[in-house]
Amino acid sequence: MATDIYLFFKSPDIAGDSEDKENKGAIEILSFSDGSSMPTTDGRSFAGSGTSGIADFRTFQFSKLVDSASVPLMKHCWQGTHFAEVLVKCYRTTGDGQRICYLEIKMEGCVITDAAWSASNGGLPGETYSLDYGKITYTYADTEKLKGSQKAQKVVSYDRVTNKVS
Repeated sequence: MATDIYLFFKSPDIAGDSEDKENKGAIEILSFSDGSSMPTTDGRSFAGSGTSGIADFRTFQFSKLVDSASVPLMKHCWQGTHFAEVLVKCYRTTGDGQRICYLEIKMEGCVITDAAWSASNGGLPGETYSLDYGKITYTYADTEKLKGSQKAQKVVSYDRVTNKVS
């Protein structure tokens, strides 16, 4: 099942080339990667916990093809620009042909920490960027894949500044 992925930079805004009616001006991305881990210690507390209690987070990475957002993204990386919000929206097509947003990732207090362009003979140049953030929120909507109806949303967020999960 194919996924369409759109990315929005807000405050300051960076416009992309998307002509999608629901995501006009978004940056169309090919893929993203994110992750976290909970470090453990050799010792255990009286409660049995062997964790440090503070999660480690990877940078959020995304890949895209060169477009009108490419030069502004590189410029903001070089300048160390702080973005109030970066939003990723993932869509899938249902069995009856509808398109439905089933995953949103919202990052707050973002900075572009890495920018890399690459190219080879025969295709458009590609780009990979890394983002660091102060807070991240995942919102997933269970979806009836054939009919397109959505069930309850599952939401989790982590504030790296206050070390709070909600």
